[in-house]
Amino acid sequence: MDDFKLIDVWVLLAGVGGAVLPVALRRQTHFSDALVQILCGVLTAAFLAPAVITYFFPQATPSVQSALTFLIGCFGPNFAVLTQRWMDSNGEALIARLFGRFFDPGRGRDDRA
Repeated sequence: MDDFKLIDVWVLLAGVGGAVLPVALRRQTHFSDALVQILCGVLTAAFLAPAVITYFFPQATPSVQSALTFLIGCFGPNFAVLTQRWMDSNGEALIARLFGRFFDPGRGRDDRA
């Protein structure tokens, strides 16, 4: 097997381990809840970790990549939940401010005249 493919598998395996850790440390009421938690962690690690590593750590060694992927697999779903809750409570005001900057019909007019 090519060394680069083996490294990719190892990094993904670290993400799986990170996704399993929170499930193993807490008591789950249902198997389906645990499975969804693990799947979300693995998907977060598989899709988010390469972007984070490429953007912030382009020269990272495979061991650093594995550590980051493990952490993203472990904490990524919780971070996504926190972000979603923040968007639910503050999203409307944020969107109104954003669209107000671009689409405010009074913006740029001189109201002193």
